[in-house]
Amino acid sequence: MNRVKGKVSRLLEDGNFSLLQLETEVGELHLLLIKSHNDFIQEGKCVSALFGHASVKIFKEMSLASSLENIIRCRVESISRGKILSTVRLSCKDGKVESYLTNISLEKIKIQEDQEVYIAISAFDIMIEV
Repeated sequence: MNRVKGKVSRLLEDGNFSLLQLETEVGELHLLLIKSHNDFIQEGKCVSALFGHASVKIFKEMSLASSLENIIRCRVESISRGKILSTVRLSCKDGKVESYLTNISLEKIKIQEDQEVYIAISAFDIMIEV
């Protein structure tokens, strides 16, 4: 599980949903919460954003991820290949993120260590920890 520290910089509410904008150590993230006693979440509150390794999508070009809202520029630190899955460790701004890719996907996108890439994380895949 990826965990990045940040601060709530914007909070929009509409009915049963809340859209949070976080300024984090890896960049700006947006996440969608189903409203259920979210009174503890306020602008300026320090939180952690949590998201799974499989939720991190990697792209070589930003235009390929343009329909997603959480797009962050990163550098590939290392790639650890397994029989089926590879773990890609990324350095993004002042933080670190990991992604799992199937080896088939890794071969298709042809990324290498020390290469600049973009990652995308859906607002629906991020949880918050206070």
